[in-house]
Amino acid sequence: MPTKWRRSSGFRWWASELLAAIRSQTPLTFRYIGGSRPGDIRTARPKELFQVAGYPGCYLLADDLDLGDERVFRLDRIDWQP
Repeated sequence: MPTKWRRSSGFRWWASELLAAIRSQTPLTFRYIGGSRPGDIRTARPKELFQVAGYPGCYLLADDLDLGDERVFRLDRIDWQP
């Protein structure tokens, strides 16, 4: 069953939860403000967090369970309150 998070204050509210979801391969549900379907609710199984040299922010590599394909999500475009 996908996990839904409630936002609290600050950057670190989700850090340990997101890393735990990556380790356990727990699907997450969130609204993604960007990409091919901006504003849509996504359900994805997280795989990896990473940064790209020369680009701001962090990214999440995940299997998009709705599309059946691997996707990259920019963390600052994720709304954890779908």
